[in-house]
Amino acid sequence: MAHIDNINEDKLNRYDGTDPNLPILVTIRGKIYVVSNGESFYRSGGSCVVFTGKDASHAQAKMPTKPEDLSADLDGSNRQGDPCT
Repeated sequence: MAHIDNINEDKLNRYDGTDPNLPILVTIRGKIYVVSNGESFYRSGGSCVVFTGKDASHAQAKMPTKPEDLSADLDGSNRQGDPCT
């Protein structure tokens, strides 16, 4: 796996899911998250692709915060609908 401890915005863009040899990353408030397990959402064609390889802090802050919208489930099997729409 690629070394991702210290990464700037230009390098972060490489981790947008277009290279199958790299993990898919999202940054929120300076923390790097590997979201590769949710690749159906984060790869091309997925509804969360807009967040990949980017700092998504502002977008995440504006997302709904109703309890029913919050889940650690990335595959959607325990929820209805899509988590990013």
